[in-house]
Amino acid sequence: MTLQGDPLVCLELFNWASQQHRFWHNVLTYHITIKVLGAAKMYQEMDDVVNQVLAVPSIGSEALYNTMIYYFIEARKLIRAINIYKHMRDVRKLDCRPSIRTYNILFTALLSRGKNSYINHVYMETIRCLFKQMIDDGVEPDVFSLNSMIKGYVLSLHVN
Repeated sequence: MTLQGDPLVCLELFNWASQQHRFWHNVLTYHITIKVLGAAKMYQEMDDVVNQVLAVPSIGSEALYNTMIYYFIEARKLIRAINIYKHMRDVRKLDCRPSIRTYNILFTALLSRGKNSYINHVYMETIRCLFKQMIDDGVEPDVFSLNSMIKGYVLSLHVN
């Protein structure tokens, strides 16, 4: 599937494999399919595959969920990306929990939402809550996340 250049063929191969007796998709096949469909901007098809992933509680990884969040943000489906983040927080598997990469993806998405200070002011409250959630979850901020906070405050005219 990774060598397949055509996203439609990749999707067909994915669907065909799903119907084979005694075959189950794993994290890798879901991840590859979502990446290929997201890169091709086939967001509806990608959403269908994401729904399959979310329906199986034992399937998932932090990288897979981060990829989903990234492509939903690319598709301008911020609410869907936030829902994936919430799903990550609810999953019992430790390797599926949000990491600093997850938070940085979300910070970048929220900071790029508007060009005027009022819109940034509205999103800054969300960024502030997300940052607090990150700290409460024990995820230590890095330089990128701290710079995102500073940029958010400046764009929303909270210069103090």
